[in-house]
Amino acid sequence: MKKNIVVNATSATVGGSLTILNQFIENICDDSDKDKIYYVFVPITSDLKSCDNIIIVPIRAKKYVDRIKWDLIGMRKWFQKSGIKPDLIISLQNTAVLFGKVKQIIYLHQPLIYAKESSWSILKKDERKMWFYRYIYKVWVKSSIKKDHYIVVQTEWMKESVIKSGYSKDKIIISKPKMNYVDIDEVKPLDNENKKYLFYPAADYKYKNHMILIKAIRNIVENNDFIKEKYKIVFTLEKDSIVYKHVIEYGLEDYFEFVGVLPYQKVLSYYKGCQAVLFPSYIETFGLPLIEASVFGKKILVSDCEYSREVLNGYDMAEFIKYDDSMSWSKAIIENLKPYCEETKIDFNENGYEKVFKLIDSIIYEY
Repeated sequence: MKKNIVVNATSATVGGSLTILNQFIENICDDSDKDKIYYVFVPITSDLKSCDNIIIVPIRAKKYVDRIKWDLIGMRKWFQKSGIKPDLIISLQNTAVLFGKVKQIIYLHQPLIYAKESSWSILKKDERKMWFYRYIYKVWVKSSIKKDHYIVVQTEWMKESVIKSGYSKDKIIISKPKMNYVDIDEVKPLDNENKKYLFYPAADYKYKNHMILIKAIRNIVENNDFIKEKYKIVFTLEKDSIVYKHVIEYGLEDYFEFVGVLPYQKVLSYYKGCQAVLFPSYIETFGLPLIEASVFGKKILVSDCEYSREVLNGYDMAEFIKYDDSMSWSKAIIENLKPYCEETKIDFNENGYEKVFKLIDSIIYEY
């Protein structure tokens, strides 16, 4: 008898949520059990891989209000009209759906709701989104996930946070994101090898902490101008970003390069060609760029946080720095503008989705 499995991913348009969806679909396609049919609900604009045991259903739910309606009413109505009875619902977007007694697995990957280093204000434009996630979205997440639901997280620190919020550890599994194999020798070098870079791949969110690097470079410039001739810090941001405005404000545009959002192969080229990877973000579920940088054996200057200590455990080329101490970042940048060792890296071959699919089988086949 066919088992009908629902995958709810109506908000997966960009970034980590889209990566999770794509990797999940890849694992569905690798599943040899043809008795399972996956109904995958995605944004109406999605262009995704598919295979014989997947039915892609585009849904218009870009706005929060549309998504709430879908989670509370829309999905239930869709299946009532179709006459199909789900055996399991999997939500890849932190919240459960309202669907009677159907068992659910929730992929919980939003760190802002558990972050300790956060105090956002709704009155500040660049903090409103974080304020929403920390104080409003957090309530939505907690109220939607029930005690009998299963929860998937990416790290041990997230698991401990979920347990502290009242959920049983027996209902929580850790599924690390999949790291695609990278052949370093096949990665194309940067076009201009005469430039030396310090690379920070991150979006324009306040907790990504670009400002600490701006302040660190200002400290260096005030005492020593050598960095201008040798190095630039590369941000994967556009020149219309808030960060760029701050760089102009401090008069430091000669020390930074804004390259915008890069295709994955170009990101790999920057990993390969940079002197070091900077990662001052202080709120992350996992921090995949840390693993990517380690594949290239790069020196990593990273905020000293629970997520970074866990992800980079055993990696000798990492230096952990207090996330809000600009002088410590200045010192670390100066001290680490030296040749790096290409021999050290983290052995990261785990595909955490295997655990998720074992959980799926144990639920639908009840063993």
